[in-house]
Amino acid sequence: MSIRAWRLVFRMQRLELLILVAAAVLLVVASLLIAWGAREARASFDACFQAAGSDAGCATSPSLNDFSMWGGFARIGAFLAPFALGLFLGVPVVAREIEGRTAGIAWTLSRSRTRWLIQRILPLAVVVIVLAAAVGVGSEFVTRTNPFAELAANPGFADYTSRGVLLPVRTLAVLLLAIAVGAMVPRQLPALLLGGAVTLALFVGLTIGMDAWMTAEAKPIPFNESRFGAFGDGPRIFDVAYRDDATGEVVSMNDFYNRYGDIALPDDEQDPPGFTQVAIGIPGEQYWTWVARESAIVGGLAFLSGGLSMAVVHRRRP
Repeated sequence: MSIRAWRLVFRMQRLELLILVAAAVLLVVASLLIAWGAREARASFDACFQAAGSDAGCATSPSLNDFSMWGGFARIGAFLAPFALGLFLGVPVVAREIEGRTAGIAWTLSRSRTRWLIQRILPLAVVVIVLAAAVGVGSEFVTRTNPFAELAANPGFADYTSRGVLLPVRTLAVLLLAIAVGAMVPRQLPALLLGGAVTLALFVGLTIGMDAWMTAEAKPIPFNESRFGAFGDGPRIFDVAYRDDATGEVVSMNDFYNRYGDIALPDDEQDPPGFTQVAIGIPGEQYWTWVARESAIVGGLAFLSGGLSMAVVHRRRP
């Protein structure tokens, strides 16, 4: 693919690219600054806590609550980034050409419509993957420096859909899906609205399906109480239950109270005699296994969307 073809793609979508690249860069820079500030504030708080033996007088400015709130905004931005990048760059690829009545000229000058489409898709795919990966790295730092969690070593499933490898994978799938919708609905605004609706439906369905799959494979996870939460290594928790210390049987909370009723707990005890409270979920060390599974599903969606785009462009009249 020639440099001239890359320049043509960037020239055709110069405005969208400038806006989205600037927004992604700002989000990455903001995420890194938030992560750095949260780490420094947490280090200062921990040093004060260890010296004083309590958190009295250990408040920082900005506070840990401030960094937690700002980190939440950064994670929301990271979560939305794949949809913004994919939809706003993908829909105009074909829809703008047909709407502007330039598709016939472009397809005539190219050796084939498939070659033309690949030349239009490839530069955008590279751009969105790079931008989404950068956003994912920034969000990864935000998650690992969460001031109210111990996630520096292994964040596990914490902020699962707004950091790391899943962001560029999702972005590529949304891009190719948006191109397919733009090829079928050759008007940019209707295609953008329809693409947004289809993308929302597909990813809601994906989330529900992945949660059901995880729930089916969830296992009991012991509680590990600390100042910053009941669990380390970011497991994905779906329920809380009691485990019989003698038999190992895991009983849900509802079944336990239906079976035994309310039981008075001894002083300084959190669990009924003979039982240990556990969580039902996926351990954090299985994060990469589930990322690989979801990436394969989303990658399949991207492949199908790309094939659909080529089929529609090949058969469509200008």
